[in-house]
Amino acid sequence: MESRSSFPVEQLSPLVQLAWERAAAPRDLPEGWSICPADPGEVVELFPLRVKAGWKLRAYQLRMGGNANGFVWLLPEGVEMPDPNAPGIWWGTRIIISPFVRLPLDNPRPPGGVWDLRPAIEGDGSPFSYVCHSLLARVLADYRARWHGEVWRSVDMLAKAPDVTEDGDSLTVRLYCYTRLGCEGTFTVVDSYQRGSYAFDWKHEDVEEIGPGVVH
Repeated sequence: MESRSSFPVEQLSPLVQLAWERAAAPRDLPEGWSICPADPGEVVELFPLRVKAGWKLRAYQLRMGGNANGFVWLLPEGVEMPDPNAPGIWWGTRIIISPFVRLPLDNPRPPGGVWDLRPAIEGDGSPFSYVCHSLLARVLADYRARWHGEVWRSVDMLAKAPDVTEDGDSLTVRLYCYTRLGCEGTFTVVDSYQRGSYAFDWKHEDVEEIGPGVVH
């Protein structure tokens, strides 16, 4: 039997704001590629979620003038990030969750690193935890991002209360979003989960262009 739960913006907004603060790029970010000294897991722990035992999150960061991006990797415990500028460093292509397209980006790949973080996150299985995971995935996609590197930071993911629809073992999270990046408009993020797992498939629905936006 299908059921739906919604969660007040006032409940989630402080968590998301704290997550953005922890994910933000510092002022003294070094130029070029470097190992991020911060632990992306500190963003995860703000929510009722955790990284599965035996794994950890680490990140590379890239600054080019006023622009910056971070690339979070899932690593086995005991494995460290090699210098991204070292000879022989591996490079790999990963898919970035952006508001409208799936972006393939090349970046240094640590040995044993897994770019898809979703299967390595776990929680208490509550509908609230699935909403939190959908929000977390977008924050980590913009980890250490600045200016043109920012994508989700420019989106209001809580334009109205998000909800979760449960139907047997299927859970569907909907985030109702507003953006002015590129064009002003609204869209709905739809993340599809299976109970017991925080891996998800995603799509966007109800895309509506309101008018011209801004380019930062």
